[in-house]
Amino acid sequence: MHHAAVTACDRAVGQILDALAATGRAGTTAVIYSSVVGDQFKFRDAVNRGGHTCYDDCIRVPLVIRGPGGPAGVRLAQIVGLHDLAPTIAAMAGADLADADGESLLPLMAGRPTAWRRALYIHNRHLRHIAVTFEAEKGRAYYGTFPSWDQRAIWTGRHKLILSFDKGRHSLFDTCIDPEEEFDLFGAPHRRTPMDELTRFKDTMPLVRELAQEMAALAERVGDRAGADLAREIARSADPLHRPAGTPFHHL
Repeated sequence: MHHAAVTACDRAVGQILDALAATGRAGTTAVIYSSVVGDQFKFRDAVNRGGHTCYDDCIRVPLVIRGPGGPAGVRLAQIVGLHDLAPTIAAMAGADLADADGESLLPLMAGRPTAWRRALYIHNRHLRHIAVTFEAEKGRAYYGTFPSWDQRAIWTGRHKLILSFDKGRHSLFDTCIDPEEEFDLFGAPHRRTPMDELTRFKDTMPLVRELAQEMAALAERVGDRAGADLAREIARSADPLHRPAGTPFHHL
């Protein structure tokens, strides 16, 4: 089914490009290809398939821009997001979106030196819907619902800190040594794991607090007060591994 969907999308994109060429508009039309969200195919758990977490499976999506007069074969090394598309399209049309959260990509595409963001701020929600278990001998099916929790994350191109509201899990990944985001460094070396492998790592809490402070500033910039409060709570906590009993993070 996934291969069929990709094939259908590829054919549709080809029809658009063919139509632009047939009408003589290919040289004056910008074509932007991207995706709203990725898909983790239940890799992270047996329930959550869609792109609702802050893992790269969900948030790393394609972005290809073909514009009239633009450079060919340029691959940007900077951290960009879908919120950069609106300012980019406006700039292509000769307009300016001064109050947009994103930035125009045209200077980067042209190779012009420009100050750029050091990190990306991410909103998402970890959704866990329904799990089903069967008792074949009795012909019964049991349905269990699992909670969802809002998440915020900051990604610097190397480190990604994911913070979760309520009973959700906090995580820290070094995507240079762990691009699949399978080895959670949050709380090392003090967080207990089955094999106690985190005891071999240095204390990650200074990095967590540094990233949380930066996350709070980015959240304030986009008006996300809940995200800013969550990040500040982690940045100031003496022991981010433990939350006082009966005081869950506020939910949106």
